Amino acid sequence: RPGAAEEDQQYVEQLCRNMGIECTSFVYDCNAVAEEQGLSSEEAGRKVRYESFMTVAEKIDAPEEKIKIAVAQNADDQAETVLFRLMRGTGTDGLAGIERKRKSENGYTVIRPILDIRRDEIISHLESIGQGFCTDSTNSDKTYLRNFIRHDIIPTFNSREDIDIFTAVAKAVDNLRIDSEALDNEADAFTSDSVDELISLSDALLFRVLSKRLEEGFDIALDKKHFKKIKELLSKPSSKEQIRGDVFALNRKGRLEFCRLISKNEGRALLKNGNNTYNDKNILIENTEEIYSTLTKATIDCDKIVDGLYARRRKDGDIFISSKRKCTSKLKKLLINDGVPVEKRDMLTLICDGNDNVVFVEGYGADARVIASADTTKKI
Repeated sequence: RPGAAEEDQQYVEQLCRNMGIECTSFVYDCNAVAEEQGLSSEEAGRKVRYESFMTVAEKIDAPEEKIKIAVAQNADDQAETVLFRLMRGTGTDGLAGIERKRKSENGYTVIRPILDIRRDEIISHLESIGQGFCTDSTNSDKTYLRNFIRHDIIPTFNSREDIDIFTAVAKAVDNLRIDSEALDNEADAFTSDSVDELISLSDALLFRVLSKRLEEGFDIALDKKHFKKIKELLSKPSSKEQIRGDVFALNRKGRLEFCRLISKNEGRALLKNGNNTYNDKNILIENTEEIYSTLTKATIDCDKIVDGLYARRRKDGDIFISSKRKCTSKLKKLLINDGVPVEKRDMLTLICDGNDNVVFVEGYGADARVIASADTTKKI
């Protein structure tokens, strides 16, 4: 919120000075964070906000269990959040709303001391003691679903005398929290990554187990779409599924893993004679007069190359003929048969010609169709 964000920052800093409270400010480009990490701008804002809290907490000279991070969600936020998540088709955990207290991934306790107080009660109190306040300039923009719920949906509910949406949501949250905590306890007790054992779980428990692992390991909230894909992955040995950005789920040798993989979809780079660098690897291209036995599989017949040499990463559909096996095979199948882990498969550097045909694979050497022989006149 260019301009408005700076005004809010100045207001809070001045308020703290007036009250003798220490204030620490952090500035982030949330849109840049969102783009870089594959998040919405709202998710990026939440991420860096909590990172800022943790940064301040770590500077406090006290045991973690004695440090509390207090955040300001109120009863209106609770109702808006539950309805917002309902519109998104969330499960039991989402409908259980905002927790009054929780442990952060850093071990600190996050508390919400005014979660049961209505927004208009807070404003009324501030006005009664002559304390000013500032409001987020985007709160009135109903293009955001949360604001549409705040300004149109909740007032419509409360226009009826027989409905108190805030009380109703609070009761529902308390009931759902009991179910959610029971599932949490079961999910915490399940530590296996065996595909067979994971398949045997109910969907409710499996969703909770996978959600916890993604949230704790990668700060990713699992949605129904990716849950379905991961569940299908459990029945597909030696396969993977992208969750978000560089985070993938892997079914490897009967075990489910979540890890970060380098994207294969990078542009190819033209290689010149001499030293080249690609994918953090050094590639030496030079003419040679003779073929040394130790370099045979790395020496290429120039007359069999079309329109130059390029470096790139592996992609689906690549065909490679190993000089040792002399059989045409998809490179992916060859790597799987050789037991190369998927994260290493996607980090391999390939050299291809101008027609994008593979001529060299890191660790395997040149394709049998282009390897130089004793009769070759131009070799590299």
